[in-house]
Amino acid sequence: MCFDVGQRATPLEDAAIVWFDHEQLLAFNDEQLQQRQLIAPCAQPLYSSFIECFDDVYVAPEGEELRQLLAELAQ
Repeated sequence: MCFDVGQRATPLEDAAIVWFDHEQLLAFNDEQLQQRQLIAPCAQPLYSSFIECFDDVYVAPEGEELRQLLAELAQ
């Protein structure tokens, strides 16, 4: 999993989370793996934001107040 910081409109904006199939990345050498434009097409969307990920993984359905607080902090 990776933060897709290249898609943010501003440096303080929350970043989407993507994942990569490691089998696909084996086709690239170390230098190519450092070039975003080469590996970006391999990224698969996972969460639209860190808050969405955190909410899904750590916040129980009754944790609505915490979800709202996290959303406010992200703004």
